[in-house]
Amino acid sequence: MNRKMFILITVVMLHAHTVFAYLAFTDIGTYNDKSVSGIAINNNGEVTGNLVDSQGTTTAFYWGGSGIIELSSAVGQGLDINDNSVVAGKYAPSGTNVAFTWTVSGGFVNYQPGINDTGKVILANGDIYGRYGGTTATHWTSPTTHIDYVTPGGFGNAEILDVNPISGHAIGQAYNWSGQIVNRQATYWSSPSSSTLLINPIAGDNSYAAYINTADQIIGNASDESNNVYPLFWNSPNETPEVVDTSGRAFYLSNDGTSIFGTQYGVATLWLKKDTAWISYDLNDYIDPTAGYVLLNARAMNSNSQLLCQAQYDGENRTVIVDFNMSDLYPVPEPLSIILFIMAFAGWRFSRNKNC
Repeated sequence: MNRKMFILITVVMLHAHTVFAYLAFTDIGTYNDKSVSGIAINNNGEVTGNLVDSQGTTTAFYWGGSGIIELSSAVGQGLDINDNSVVAGKYAPSGTNVAFTWTVSGGFVNYQPGINDTGKVILANGDIYGRYGGTTATHWTSPTTHIDYVTPGGFGNAEILDVNPISGHAIGQAYNWSGQIVNRQATYWSSPSSSTLLINPIAGDNSYAAYINTADQIIGNASDESNNVYPLFWNSPNETPEVVDTSGRAFYLSNDGTSIFGTQYGVATLWLKKDTAWISYDLNDYIDPTAGYVLLNARAMNSNSQLLCQAQYDGENRTVIVDFNMSDLYPVPEPLSIILFIMAFAGWRFSRNKNC
């Protein structure tokens, strides 16, 4: 066996027998013919989000591992859940949105004043952040006490969308309202009285910050005049962000700042930082295609590497929890490949020694 033949056989063998284990996932189930859209997952694997009926009406839900619970028949959303199993969100029991918390044992606690309010983020201590009165970024320290955040100059409205639990810094959006959101700009608050408008490198006036990690790195999204959406990464609030890709939406950022999860072209996507470039991966390539699921977006991840995704199965929108393992993105030879490689190498060495 000559050297060229050995190399050819080895490459073919390794290519033919290189495999990886598909990512395991759990479908959290269905509820009364409504679509299930998970938004947040805590470190215990509990989920909250929206149930959507055939008319597009949303209601908040909680899933703790043994079936979906619809929190109320009132229009609303479950937007976050902490490790004490407390859900935060908004609902409209009397026609206007009220920020709330909810637990299995205690039910609803409504936050004041209850006039077009939203509880977007809940921390371990139970504090919630979001929007007050439909116009003001706010931090509730109790159901009756809130701290308003400054609205950047030139804007009439602001909303907190995420908080760094270590630094307390908040991110979100400032915008104006003319029957719809206009002039929206990604915003960072280092304190209630200090705001920074994040730089938007995309031509247009529409951006927002979606997630901040414990290192104060930020991801968000921006759209141009043609409504093309681009994922952005700010290494720090005062820097021009990196445009991660030419299309897509970013939802979650790892604490080391190298992994972004979101959606691109209608499928769940991971962007990995390689040197100075972001490389995209379709997460559907890493689940068993015979299962019949298509992952549509990757919304959130907990500290146990459980990735919350919206999926489609048999024509229905479902929510799945993917047991994510970064090593599964890099296929490795199975044992048979290694054995074949050793045999090929031994044959080549024997042939070489024989001809000496």
